[in-house]
Amino acid sequence: EPDKGIYDAMNKGISKAQGEYIIFLNADDHFTDAYKLENMFWEIEKGNIVAVFTGVEFVDGESNVKRRYRAAPRFRPWMLHFGVAPPHPGLLMKTTVAKLLGGFRNDLKISSDFELIYKLIKYYPDQCLFLNIISVRMRLGGASTSGLSSLIRSTLELNMILQQHSKMYFRRFAICRFVLKIFI
Repeated sequence: EPDKGIYDAMNKGISKAQGEYIIFLNADDHFTDAYKLENMFWEIEKGNIVAVFTGVEFVDGESNVKRRYRAAPRFRPWMLHFGVAPPHPGLLMKTTVAKLLGGFRNDLKISSDFELIYKLIKYYPDQCLFLNIISVRMRLGGASTSGLSSLIRSTLELNMILQQHSKMYFRRFAICRFVLKIFI
């Protein structure tokens, strides 16, 4: 079935999802092992949790790890105001919540996942859990990691999202995003 881009395809997945939970893996992404996925399900079912965030490894074409992004212990919700969020492939969330949040914006080409994560943490701050495990391997070169043009486009989209959602938004803080992304 034809779609109008990555986020349109993901929205179709949300609308057709019948299970209790949803997770989005892109074309070359894969789970590191079944145990970690099982651990995510176990954690979300333990209590009043609507979403579990885990870390992601970025790998090259030969599957060599180039960078690790851990959702815990480094990520903090205040980082969202600087345009930094855990990558969506490491996110397991309740399907009902994904639907309530409205899914992904189709007008954004790179950063719609950031907006969904921003709203998720904003509206469910005490129901999001950040685990210190790497659950997904993500190949570099996708829409958000394909070079300078994707970095520029994502920064422009993040500025638009932050202007709309963040009371703490200041244009000069967008520069800090680059610094934070280097260290986390």
